[in-house]
Amino acid sequence: MDNLYKNILDFTNRHNSCPFCKSPLDYLFTNYIGFKSNGSAIISSSLSSGLFYFNMKNYKINLMINAENNLLEVLNYSESDNMSHIKNFLEQLGPHVEAYCTNDKCDSIYSYSIRTDLFRFKLTDFKNKLGMNPFIMDSETFIIDNFWIKNDWIEDSLKIYKKNDESGPVIGKLLKLNNLHADVVKQKIMTLISFY
Repeated sequence: MDNLYKNILDFTNRHNSCPFCKSPLDYLFTNYIGFKSNGSAIISSSLSSGLFYFNMKNYKINLMINAENNLLEVLNYSESDNMSHIKNFLEQLGPHVEAYCTNDKCDSIYSYSIRTDLFRFKLTDFKNKLGMNPFIMDSETFIIDNFWIKNDWIEDSLKIYKKNDESGPVIGKLLKLNNLHADVVKQKIMTLISFY
């Protein structure tokens, strides 16, 4: 299955540039948008040298995720920390990775982003570490003209929404962007819309 990733590094290697301008992507480990603290995501950590660092204020702990081996480590672990509770709390937040185009000019035109499905963790033999299960990609989103497009990898479909339009989306087959030029993507989207 080309949508299954054994670790975050596998995901970043397979999705390392914007399909429209070929600029590198920025990766953010974050939580589902519904869970916020003071208006911001509870988890928000950029990938740096293959690692994500963040803290969980509820548990007063600092965490690190290694993108290569998919281990989450509690950096300030104490014997009173319960890894099962930490695992459950993290999973309730809906942790995942989002990636965005780093080219401001391209971002203002296409607003390309990609997102993994929610991560699931498992207990390990290490008292201060959790493992991450393999995961799949959730979606890619981008804008073409007046349309917001979502490549839904879980449902294996393409959904096209017109901005400021309450009607439902135009639905088509998943559009694999990796080898398509931006003009070809735009032409395919506009062809689908013309039949709507």
